[in-house]
Amino acid sequence: MEPLIELKQLSTLFNSAGDYYAAVDEVSLSIGNNETVAIVGESGCGKSALALAIMGLHDERTTRITGEISFQGEPLLQQSLAQLNRLRGDAISLVFQDPLTALNPLMTVGQQIAENLQLHTKLTGEAIKQRVYQLLEQVGLPQPQRLYQQYPHELSGGMRQRVVIAIAIVNNPALIIADEPTTALDVTIQAQILTLLQTIKADYQSSVLLITHDLGVVAEMADRVAVMYAGQIVELATVDALFKTPHHPYTRSLFASMPQFNTPQSQLRVIEGAVPSLAAVDRQACRFAPRIPWLPAHAHESNPPLREVSPGHYVRCTCWRTFHFREEEGNADVIHTAQ
Repeated sequence: MEPLIELKQLSTLFNSAGDYYAAVDEVSLSIGNNETVAIVGESGCGKSALALAIMGLHDERTTRITGEISFQGEPLLQQSLAQLNRLRGDAISLVFQDPLTALNPLMTVGQQIAENLQLHTKLTGEAIKQRVYQLLEQVGLPQPQRLYQQYPHELSGGMRQRVVIAIAIVNNPALIIADEPTTALDVTIQAQILTLLQTIKADYQSSVLLITHDLGVVAEMADRVAVMYAGQIVELATVDALFKTPHHPYTRSLFASMPQFNTPQSQLRVIEGAVPSLAAVDRQACRFAPRIPWLPAHAHESNPPLREVSPGHYVRCTCWRTFHFREEEGNADVIHTAQ
C-alpha cells in the first residue's frame, strides 16, 4: 500500500554567512494511513525544520529544500504557492508548539477558526458559526458561544492549545503534524492534550507526525519512532522495539538519562558534550562519535548508512554493536552486542 506521505533524501539547508548548512540532512521516512510516527531528539536536531519543510513554510530567501516529498502520490516540493495553500490547513494541518504565538492576538477565537472554514469550505454566515461551536465542543472547550468572542490572551495555556487543535482539524485532515504539542503545559493538561489527539486520530482516521523530545509522549502516542541526531535519523523502529531493545548509542543514552521508577536508586546518566553546530558537523563521520569518546575510532563507520538490523528496525553506524557506557568500561558482560 502506498504511504500517505513519503520523504526521500529530504534536506533543509540554512544560509549562514553565505554558506548553506543542512539542519535536516537527507532524511527518508514514510507515514502510512492512520499511523502515528514520532520524531524524537534534542533541541536543534532538526525536528521542527523537518515539519516546516513538509508544510512549505521555510523562507526561500534563506533556506534551500532538496530531495522529495510525496503526499498522496503527488510531489509537494514542485507545488505552486496556490496549490500549497489549498493543502495547508485542509489535507495537511500543523499544531504549533506555542499556541500563544501561533494565534493572532487581535482576532477572537471564533474569527480564527472561522477563517480556516472560509478558506477551505463553502460554508457561510450562521453555518460557519455553528461549525465553530461544534469544533470547540469537540476539543473539550465549554461554553463555545462565550469562547467564540474571547481573545487568546484571555485563555489558559491548555485552552489555547485546544483552540490551535480545533483550527487544525477544521477540514478533517489526512495528516496532522503536531510539533511539541504539550510544551510548557503542566502534567495534567499534557495528558488531556495527548488524549485529545488520540481521540481525533481515531475519529478522523488521520495520520499523525508527532515531533517531541519527550519519550513519555512517544510511548503514549506513537506506532513507530524515528530518533534524530544532528540532522539525521539514527534509529527507526516500532515503538515496542525501540523501548525494548534500543540500539544506537544516542537512543540508549536518551533512555539512560530518564528517571527509572522501578529502580529508585539508579543514577541518571548525563550525555557528554553537546549537539554540534551546523557548521561544525563532520558530515562524513558518525555524528555521535564525539560524545562517546571512549569508543575506539574503528567502532565507527565512514559515511554510516541507516541499516536494517532486524525486520523494521534500522540503525545508523556500526558503533551500536560495541557501545557501552563509560562507567561500564572494561566490563565485557555489559557491552551491547548484535543479536
